[in-house]
Amino acid sequence: MADALRRELAGAIEFTAPAGGLFFWARLTGAGGKIKDAGEFAKRAIEKGVAFVPGAPFYAADADMATLRLSFATADGGKILEGVGRLGRAM
Repeated sequence: MADALRRELAGAIEFTAPAGGLFFWARLTGAGGKIKDAGEFAKRAIEKGVAFVPGAPFYAADADMATLRLSFATADGGKILEGVGRLGRAM
């Protein structure tokens, strides 16, 4: 998933690849005029047939609207590549 995110979203997203767990925690950078609001990006992603959770609800205060959580828990490699490709088209 990390390689696909780097390829499809290039500088528009930043993250640290997880060493385990179920999710990538990422942040939209807005680089190159790309979208920076994860809520808006989620709407566009749904239009492309893929969903993720914007990060704002996970903050107790001062939510970062550019953050998002991407799950890799239940999808195989092919589905992950397809989903990340759709995210790239939603950007």
